[in-house]
Amino acid sequence: MRKLPASIVLLLLLQISVYALDTLEEIRPKDTILIVAPHPDDAVLAAGGLIQKALKKKTKVKVVYITSGKHNLASLILYKKFILKRKKGALGLGRIRKEESKQAAHMLGLKENDLFFLDYPDSGILKIFKKHWKDAVPFKDSLTKATQLADKEGISCHSLYKGENILRDLEKVIIDIKPDKIFVPSPYDKNRDHIGSYLFLRLALFDLENEITMPHLYLYLVHRGGLSILERYRPKDYLLTGKDDSGKWKILKLSEDEINKKKDAILKFKSQMYCKKFLLSFANDELFRENKDLEIIGDTPLTLHLYNRRSKPLANMAVSIDNGFLHINIVFKKKTEAKYAKGTIYVFGYNKKKGLNNMSRIYLSFRAEKWNLYVHNKKMIKARGVSFRINQYSCKMSIPMHELDNPRHLFMQADISLELNAMSIPWQIINIEPKTPAES
Repeated sequence: MRKLPASIVLLLLLQISVYALDTLEEIRPKDTILIVAPHPDDAVLAAGGLIQKALKKKTKVKVVYITSGKHNLASLILYKKFILKRKKGALGLGRIRKEESKQAAHMLGLKENDLFFLDYPDSGILKIFKKHWKDAVPFKDSLTKATQLADKEGISCHSLYKGENILRDLEKVIIDIKPDKIFVPSPYDKNRDHIGSYLFLRLALFDLENEITMPHLYLYLVHRGGLSILERYRPKDYLLTGKDDSGKWKILKLSEDEINKKKDAILKFKSQMYCKKFLLSFANDELFRENKDLEIIGDTPLTLHLYNRRSKPLANMAVSIDNGFLHINIVFKKKTEAKYAKGTIYVFGYNKKKGLNNMSRIYLSFRAEKWNLYVHNKKMIKARGVSFRINQYSCKMSIPMHELDNPRHLFMQADISLELNAMSIPWQIINIEPKTPAES
């Protein structure tokens, strides 16, 4: 029997897997939709069809752009056909990409007052989330050298590049719009600004939980990894999703007219046409999934997985709370030499009573059996009750819950390298269910 080529088999499997997906819920005319776009082209790439369908039903659609995409200087050089100075080029690219986003949005039916530009630094959103809060120095843009918004930038000009300012502006947009549904990048996206945008949105919603009706949250992927087979315009093919433990994807099928209009909107991003094949691969049906948080209930451990770049699981992580301590136990699937191990583990705790500016932020950096503890970016001389151990089979970390301000929500992420094997777990948000009196 003649064998089919591997590429044909893969495409057939993709078709089968997508046809098995559920359909995204109907858009209701009374809904208000907010799309969170880390960069100027993300709303059109991920949700250009959704925008069209919503506007046909007279549903309100708003877009908030976290950055203006200043950092892709290679694209501007190819677009302008000459070398530019770094600062001047970055500022010019930001203006060009904002104008392109307005043109693309207008083509889909949106008006300029439907668009909100926060203008925070491209390539800096996740870094700001990790390290630039309150008393820390503001983030410094590596190209423009700016540490704050300029005149007429964003919705609060001259704001420093700090976490509390991004949150304030994002919360203002949410309060003004009062969305019923929010579409935001998945934390499994490969782009750091996309990850950071998701984390800031979640913080904003936690902070506003007593002030607004909580919207339904849907995730999308743009930078998936492993997409090379689809990096050209084929509107009858389907998009791949990345490795994602946390939910089932749903499909929004687009008509031929909707796909063509989405394609025309994508082509408005002329400064980004150096990756034209990749961009046009999104002129296609769209994939979303409902956000699903993880929970720690009582003493039952929560099990997660660390994957390498090929989405192969290399370790299991058990997260539990016992006797006032948060325990993180990472078990390697293969015996390893501890002396070659290195990595970082981030654990941020959110307690609404403490407020966002005082959110507890702890991370541990280790190399072999030597480790350093950082609290609010400051290296600790004393361990403050935190312990860490690593051997050939596992590494274990314990943190007193009071050092995390007895949080209701945990933000966690880990990167570990064992000899030649690098593994990670994307940022996870874990809700902690308070114990009942009988359990206490």
